[in-house]
Amino acid sequence: MPESPKIMEFEEEEKMRYVTTAERIGMEKGIKKGRIEGKIEGKIEGKIEGSLKKATKTAKNLLSFNVLTLEQIAQATGLTSEEVRELHQSLKCGNT
Repeated sequence: MPESPKIMEFEEEEKMRYVTTAERIGMEKGIKKGRIEGKIEGKIEGKIEGSLKKATKTAKNLLSFNVLTLEQIAQATGLTSEEVRELHQSLKCGNT
């Protein structure tokens, strides 16, 4: 006969009372380490996203001058040639 969720929850709570101090410290350290790693990943992703937005804005400005080639804009911004081509097409179509 399957146990009810309340019984399972109670049993889980009761088991936690018998966790040793060393185990509890280990769990706390693991949780703390996980939070730190998550914050670091978030910061890195934010920086990458910010850099991409800045490069895209710069490419749009350079495209508006209509002086440089798409390849030159790609080299200047760090975007790929394909990304610059797509951005150029979207500007020509009035999408951005």
